[in-house]
Amino acid sequence: MMESVNMATLDELIEFLKPFEDASDTIEEEERPTLPLVVLYASALKKHLERAPMSAVEPVEIEKLKACCSSFPENKTENFPPPQDRHISLASVPPTAHVA
Repeated sequence: MMESVNMATLDELIEFLKPFEDASDTIEEEERPTLPLVVLYASALKKHLERAPMSAVEPVEIEKLKACCSSFPENKTENFPPPQDRHISLASVPPTAHVA
């Protein structure tokens, strides 16, 4: 499968997705609050999508990807069926005493 991959198309895809990676990395930061950045990044990503040109190669590559992915299971659990013995036991918790 890898031999049929167009490296130029992969490079274009990586370049196109770079702003999404940057936004994700920044918004997922744990050292400082990032909620105010969500609206800014959402706006920037929408603009990025609006100005993205479509090359003549893209529709062909999209069809190749669709054909390749059509063999994937539709349901993620299809390859891993749930166990037959699915019993859930909950521990009995005694009521707490009310302190007045």
